[in-house]
Amino acid sequence: MNKTSLEFASIDLKNDKNFVFEAVKKDYKEIRWADNKLKNNEMFIFRCLSIDDFRYEYLYNENFRKFNNFLNFIDFLNFCYNKNPYKFRITNKSILLDAINIDGNMLKYGSDRLKNNYDVVFFAIKQNMDAIRFASRNLKENKKIFLYLIKNGYDISLLPIPYHLLKSKDVIMALLKDKDLIHLIPDNIWKSIFKCVKRNFQCVRFENLT
Repeated sequence: MNKTSLEFASIDLKNDKNFVFEAVKKDYKEIRWADNKLKNNEMFIFRCLSIDDFRYEYLYNENFRKFNNFLNFIDFLNFCYNKNPYKFRITNKSILLDAINIDGNMLKYGSDRLKNNYDVVFFAIKQNMDAIRFASRNLKENKKIFLYLIKNGYDISLLPIPYHLLKSKDVIMALLKDKDLIHLIPDNIWKSIFKCVKRNFQCVRFENLT
C-alpha cells in the first residue's frame, strides 16, 4: 500500500489545489482521492487537463453518468475536447456508448478504433444518422450501414459512394425505390439494368425507372 498516496492525506490537503495538482502530475489516478469540491472546480479540472497523460475517465461516475456533477455528461465531453481538441479521444467503449445514447454525434469524440467498431457506429446512427460523418471510412462504406441510411431517409448524396456498393443488387434496388436517389446510379450500371430488363430477367420493373 502506498502511504504517500493522496488517499491518506488530510481533508485540507485533499482540497489544496497545488498539493493535489502536484500529486496528479505524478500519477493521474490520484485525482480519485481529491475532495469533491475540488473535483467540481472547473478551473482546477482545466488545469489537470493540461497534464499530458491525464485521464478524464477518472472523473467519471458510472452510477450517475456524470463527471462528479460539476457539469452534465455531454457538456463535460465538450469541455474536455475544447481544452485539447487534438488529443482528446474517448477510448473507453462503455463511456462512449453512454455519450452516444444521449447524442449520436458524440461518436466524433471516439478513438479511431471505436469509430471503426460496427456496433458502436450502428448504435450512433440509430440515435442520429448524421453521426455517420464521424465513422471510419471502412464503416461509411459498409453495405448494411449504407442500406440502413437509405431506407431511413438519410441524404446519402452527402457521402462519397464507393463503386463496390453500386455493384450490389440490394443497394441498386434501394436507390431505385427513391426517385431522389436514382441520379446516384452511374451510367454503366444503368446499361446493365436495361440489359437485364431486355433479357427479361425481371430484376427490376420499368415503373421504377421513371
